[in-house]
Amino acid sequence: MGTWELADLSEFIASVLPPQSEGTLTYKGTTGTARYIFNADRTTKVEADDLKVDHQLGGGLNLDIQVGLNGMGTAAYTATEGNLLSTTNVNIDNLALTLTMGGRPAGDSTTLGSLIPFFGETATATPFTCITTTLTYMPATEGAQAVVFTRVGP
Repeated sequence: MGTWELADLSEFIASVLPPQSEGTLTYKGTTGTARYIFNADRTTKVEADDLKVDHQLGGGLNLDIQVGLNGMGTAAYTATEGNLLSTTNVNIDNLALTLTMGGRPAGDSTTLGSLIPFFGETATATPFTCITTTLTYMPATEGAQAVVFTRVGP
């Protein structure tokens, strides 16, 4: 339970972007915020305020890549023994996840929606760890890096 803010998405995003045949992906910065609120009544909400994570693909390509998240989503959640979290009744109609490459939209929103931590994989119980002020989400996506949250409220 509590309110959690995304601490660092750079490694997660780099791990789920489509593989590039050339170049090195370099993290350039993050603006905006995204908070997850887990309530005692087993409801949860994600609130993203113009979160943008920027990378650049080098190696002669110099392609700017940006992942953005803005809006709000809701769900019901269940945490079970073994630290597995499942969500149901997911509503991300008011939550926009965008991917731009070289300033142009890439991917479609149906595919991108599966990347939203805790809200993307409704049928899968996803592993997590929670230690005092740190919540770590282990995505179901093969090869994806963990997403780390920091507690910002009770």
